[in-house]
Amino acid sequence: MIVTGVQLANNLGLPATTAQLDAIATGVSAAVVAFLRWDPSATGVRTDYYDTFGQEALALTVGPLAVVTSVWEDRNGFYGDGATAFATTALLVAGVDYTWQRAQGSRPAVLVRIGRAWPVSSFRAVNRLASELRPCRGCVKVSYTLDSSAALAVAAMAGLLEATTLYRTLGFGLGYVTSDSLNGATVSVTVPQRRPGNPITSDGFISNLVAPMLLPFRRILMGG
Repeated sequence: MIVTGVQLANNLGLPATTAQLDAIATGVSAAVVAFLRWDPSATGVRTDYYDTFGQEALALTVGPLAVVTSVWEDRNGFYGDGATAFATTALLVAGVDYTWQRAQGSRPAVLVRIGRAWPVSSFRAVNRLASELRPCRGCVKVSYTLDSSAALAVAAMAGLLEATTLYRTLGFGLGYVTSDSLNGATVSVTVPQRRPGNPITSDGFISNLVAPMLLPFRRILMGG
């Protein structure tokens, strides 16, 4: 959970949480995670699978990396669904087979293959003489841990501000909350809305107020 009902009640000056506050906190937490495209409150080692297309550097579309713990390469891995996917022989050696670089600004972290390129597949259609190159689907498996401390602190602040604004907006019915304050900072706000045409507010009900706070920690989607 990014925000709890107890935290929301404390911020509102209420003696205890209620079913309504718990529901708002749960919804806002889910919206923050959906906007970020990863959960900064989750801990432990995570694993992702990647397609490759013969490139040397593979973009790691995750949150802020703390460390890459393990990397496997298996042309028949198929996201772990292959019959003998990612056996011990597919495990690569850091500093020998690969290295990785942290994210820099808008550029995501990258996993660099040493001495060769990441795999690419070939396919020859029926009645065709030549083969065509295609991505090697799910043939790289990466285990990693995230440095989520900074992201979680900002997400909790943004989520609490969003939840507080939403609660007060609901209390006004059809009225609009035009300003709010949190920890000494006063800001102008608008009612959280879902507007599919707006890229800032298209994920859940994250408002224009908190979206800029969360954007630096948002997971990058490659190719779309």
